[in-house]
Amino acid sequence: MGGDGWVKLYRKTMKSDMYRNLNAVQRDVMINCLMRANHSPKKWEWKGEIIELNPGQFKTSLASLKEVCAKDVSTQNIRTALKKLEKWDFLTNKSTKSGRIITIVNWGKYQGKDNETNKATNKQVTKNQQRTNKELTTNKNVKNDKNVKNDKNSSSNSCSDKSPNEKSGKEKYPPKSKLKRNSAGHRDYPDKYEELYQAYPKREGSANKAGGYEKFRARLNEGISYEKLLKGVENYYIDQSRQRNLNTKYVMQISKFLGAKDIWLEYAEKDMKTKGNSKPSTDKKERPKISDREIRRF
Repeated sequence: MGGDGWVKLYRKTMKSDMYRNLNAVQRDVMINCLMRANHSPKKWEWKGEIIELNPGQFKTSLASLKEVCAKDVSTQNIRTALKKLEKWDFLTNKSTKSGRIITIVNWGKYQGKDNETNKATNKQVTKNQQRTNKELTTNKNVKNDKNVKNDKNSSSNSCSDKSPNEKSGKEKYPPKSKLKRNSAGHRDYPDKYEELYQAYPKREGSANKAGGYEKFRARLNEGISYEKLLKGVENYYIDQSRQRNLNTKYVMQISKFLGAKDIWLEYAEKDMKTKGNSKPSTDKKERPKISDREIRRF
């Protein structure tokens, strides 16, 4: 175990795709792995054999990790979290005769004292691991300074800002069927769509957020810029606010607004000058009546 002291935890970790794809339990396991990792080499004897651990490694067990995690974290939760953290290249996990050895990937790069120390640490880790018992994990992502500069390693550390989809060149906005769900079971939409959705005027009844996302993707795939779509949404909000239609059935579902080109494009090309802070107008103008047939179209 790492003992006394502290570890560095970067704020940008919160914005990384890995961290955002972890649920609360998995984040708990991740933090505890960082806290338990050794800062300096450690040796002990096991059945007459000298076992050595390098900085960023620690010997543990599922039961031992369960003791330091929250009370509601089960052994299966920990096993699942370790597999997911391995998938994101945050750590490597190796079961040996002497116990489970966990290695934090890129430990020297993010926990070292300075750049020179990091380089020396990474090189020493590689040399030591070549001499360590064959059953200990080999951290292939921390070999030397050249590998630290490798794009793959840079994006696979604990503060990675790119997901596996982006690294493999896949589309930035996957279909809704491929979107991951958060701990509450809700789809985890891309930030840009969430921003646009929050700017869209609220309505009475279903907003069809999922359907709106598919139309949002379709427009972007057509080459329409995000800024133009957002301008259309903002202008539609101003228009509905002036007509005092906010939070009523008269506001279109976002899927219909983004799906019909003649609607969103018309608003995107308008020059809507806001009055004050865009609050609903207090003019006592009579709202034009809308037939039942027109209402059903929304």
